[in-house]
Order: sequence, then structure tokens, then C-alpha cells
Amino acid sequence: MILLALLSCGEGPAGRARDAATDEVVPLEARIAAFRERAEAEGYTVQEGRFDYLTLDWCCDPGASCLFNNPDSPYALYALPPAPDQVAADSEGQGDGTAWVWRLRPDEAVVLLGNTPPSSAYFSYRSYLSATWDAALGLHDPVLGSLGPSLNHAVIAEQRASDLVHGVPLAVVTSADAAVEGEVHALLEAAGFDGAEVHDDRIPAELVTLGVESEVDTFMAVARVAILDELERDPHLADPGMTLLRLSPTTPRTVSAPHPVPDLLPRGTGAGEEHLAEALDALEDAVREAYGSAEAFEAEVEWSFPPTLECIETGYCAADLRDRLYGVTPEFRLQDDTQLAVVVGVNHEATGKATYANFAVDAIGREMGLLAVNSTQMAGSARAFLADHPSVDRLYAYVVARDCTLHPGTSCVEVPYGCPGAEEGEWIRVSFRAYLEPATGAAPLPEELLADRVLRFVPQ
Repeated sequence: MILLALLSCGEGPAGRARDAATDEVVPLEARIAAFRERAEAEGYTVQEGRFDYLTLDWCCDPGASCLFNNPDSPYALYALPPAPDQVAADSEGQGDGTAWVWRLRPDEAVVLLGNTPPSSAYFSYRSYLSATWDAALGLHDPVLGSLGPSLNHAVIAEQRASDLVHGVPLAVVTSADAAVEGEVHALLEAAGFDGAEVHDDRIPAELVTLGVESEVDTFMAVARVAILDELERDPHLADPGMTLLRLSPTTPRTVSAPHPVPDLLPRGTGAGEEHLAEALDALEDAVREAYGSAEAFEAEVEWSFPPTLECIETGYCAADLRDRLYGVTPEFRLQDDTQLAVVVGVNHEATGKATYANFAVDAIGREMGLLAVNSTQMAGSARAFLADHPSVDRLYAYVVARDCTLHPGTSCVEVPYGCPGAEEGEWIRVSFRAYLEPATGAAPLPEELLADRVLRFVPQ
């Protein structure tokens, strides 16, 4: 990659920059070390945290919940040590002095340093309001609300004026004050980072109560990456190579420029998928004809989109994301190998309404996303039922069954028994996600999509 950061001082390999004075290549690790040294020299206490990808290995433990994870998209959390003067204990402690849910002083910054994920359909970083302090009840109320637009791959590409955004140097600065943010930027650039490599994750101060006491709000930060390249996925998840630092002024400072509530990109283009309604109906008819000897029922996706920032005012956001539209079907069972469901719909990526979309099969008891089919995999799947229709390649049809050998010639995914899987009598459902309409940079509007459908067949 040719970074904008290097245009004025020469080109170096990914993760390296050239020193303008000596023309020597400066490795990313050296720049990170220089940043730490400069921050400490400028009066910051610098503590190291961790960037943790959640493995979800614990989802099969008794009583566990995976919070209906997206199987296509590993999640990472910032694990931070407490502030130097913090007395109140953070929740979600990891046993090593760090926590996934943390407090933040107005004069602090959290800085993530490393490389962006390798080839993938989508990635993003976003801080969240985890919980607010309820003085009347004397406890924290969960909110799980994103605090603004996502710092996603499209935003990074726009800010860098380059589509080369995978596996390249990155600095993400999380702060609640523009003066703090500016000082951290200056320290990063003095350490060898170019301004094009530095991106911001801002917390709007007027929406939250900052501090490190007991009776303040708590925060978390979530990173997502979707559909990683198969060969790079496991190595990246095992070692993402990220350095996470908490910067706390040794002498607390009075901040002067709190970040305002951000403007959000509008959603929707006015153009939808209605022109494919006849084709989708024809696909459903073809599926019903293929399984005509079975009793069937149909369920459409019910879309959900807690409005970013607005949902904080109403009290709960359910881990919203401005980039994502999410929906589910009613619950059902696959009791044995003879029962099946067929998921049909429009491929929202193929119509340009999403950067990527998927459906997932969820086990209700553990709130666990078991398996997913994404919009790249959907291509051509409807041909098993509607081979000659001119719009067939913008549709999809996937069989969901216990045993895919009973459904030759179809695109099929298996729901295993046990865990990870679903027992014979366990309720399951299908969930749907549509990420980042390219024309708007935000989640698509549900009224501009044709609803995905699930047809369940039970032999009589």
C-alpha cells in the first residue's frame, strides 16, 4: 500500500514509515514505543490494556449466553486497567487488573495502535455507553448505546482518500474532549504517525457523566470484522497485533473543548427492491412446489433499528450500530431429520442496498448464533428452484436442515444436535443483518428492502 502518510517522505512497507530526516524505514513497533515515551514525557501516565477477540468458547457452559452473536463477525473488546486514581471497581473484570467495562475521566484518552484487519467485507470501531448511574435506585442501568457513527472501513477509506484499508497502520483515539484529542494527535505525529493514519472515536460529553468515581457512567468499546479471508482469519483472531493504551494526565487537567453531539448520516436513498417482488414471489412458489407434500408455514423478518443516540434518551439501545439493520423471525423447531426450513430473499448486496448482508441460525436457549450464510455465499443459490428466471442471481434460497445429504442439488446448511447446535426440542430462529448501504454510509432503511422469508416444512 502507498499510504498518504508517506507521500511527502517516501514509501515504506506496510506498517513502516520513513524518517523524513534520515530516510530510514521506521517500523510500526518503534513508532508505538516512541509514542509511549513522548506521552510519558508530556505528563501522562501510560498503562497498557488488551484488545480481546471474543472466542465464545464459553457459550456451551451451563447458563451461558452469547447475546445472539453474529457468526460471520468476530467481536473484539477493549480491556482497560483502571485510571491511576480510580477507587471504584470496574465490572466485567478479567482477573488481570483489566476490564471490558470501564470508567473514563474527561481528560483521559484511550489509544488503539496497530494494523487494520486483513481482507474482509467490513470492519469498524466504536465506543459505547455501557450503563448509566441511576441515583434513585443506587445502581447502574444498562444502556449498550453506541455514542455516534462508526469508524468503519468506508470512513477510513474516505479520510485517507484511498481504498487500500486492509492490513495497514492505524491509530484510533477515543476521547471526550477536543483539546485532549489534539494533544494526542500531536504526540502520535511526533512519534512518526502520519495524520492520515490517525482516526477518532469521539464520546459526546453532554450525553454522559464522566469520571472514575462509583456514581458515574461506564463505557466499553467494540470492534467488529466481517467475512475475513479464510486463510487470514485464524491467524488474525489469534494475534491481531494491536497495542491498547490508556493515557491519564499525572496531574488531572481541566478540559475546555468537550466533543459535541455528532451529526449522523441520513439513511435511505428513495430507491428500493420493489422491482424484484414478482421474482421473490416466484421463488417462494417454486420452493413450495418442491416441498409440496409437506405442511408449511411462512414468517417474514421483523426488522429492528434502535436509532443511534436517540435510543440513549429512551434508556436502552441493545448494542445498536448505525451501520447495521437487524431483524429476526419467530422461533421454531427442527425436531428431526425430516423437518426443514428454507430461507429465501433478495441478496441485498447484489442490489446495492448493503455492503454485506447475511442470515444466521440462532439457538434460543444459549442466545447463540450457530452458523451464517453471507451475501457472497448466496450468489447462485436460488437456481436450484428458479433456474430460468432473469432475476434469479439477485435472489437466494438456502435449505436449513439437520442432514443436508437429504437435500441434494440445493444450497444447504446443517444445524447439529448438542452444543454448538440445537437439541431436538430446542427452539431456534433465523436472524438477518444488512450492513452499510454504500450510497449513504449508514444502515439501509427496512422499507427500502424486500423482507427475507423463512418457510418451514413439516412432513405429514
